[in-house]
Amino acid sequence: ATSIVVFEDLPLDPTAVLLDESGNVRTQAGIEITASLNDKVIAKAETDARGVATFRAMKVSEKVTSPKGITATIVYAVPSMPKVAAGSVDVTLGPGSPNDLEVVTAPSPTARAGIPLEQQPVVRIVDAFGNPVAKKGFSAKAYF
Repeated sequence: ATSIVVFEDLPLDPTAVLLDESGNVRTQAGIEITASLNDKVIAKAETDARGVATFRAMKVSEKVTSPKGITATIVYAVPSMPKVAAGSVDVTLGPGSPNDLEVVTAPSPTARAGIPLEQQPVVRIVDAFGNPVAKKGFSAKAYF
């Protein structure tokens, strides 16, 4: 599956080719093709004279619940031609670069010097959009 970093431009602009019922390229300009993820349209593009639609600056803005990424399917369809079969591509959506720490569990509200906190704090690394990021070898210090 293709890997996509959410909320960032794709490294290559995806293209879709309009085909007829025999699988031949349909050379017709101006046909709108949509790209959808989880039944939500994420991009639209029109075919050129060669029957090719290029999705420029397409971004995926899904929340990623796992630092390892999640699998999803992008469906390409022609809304004005319901008889045209939709195409799809499986992708792995991953978080962006580490950007911040998020407190998952707050420390005990009261503490005494020299005694460990009853409730130890737990933090995780997130990208700029709050998606958890897997990062090994990371250390953080807390100051009170």
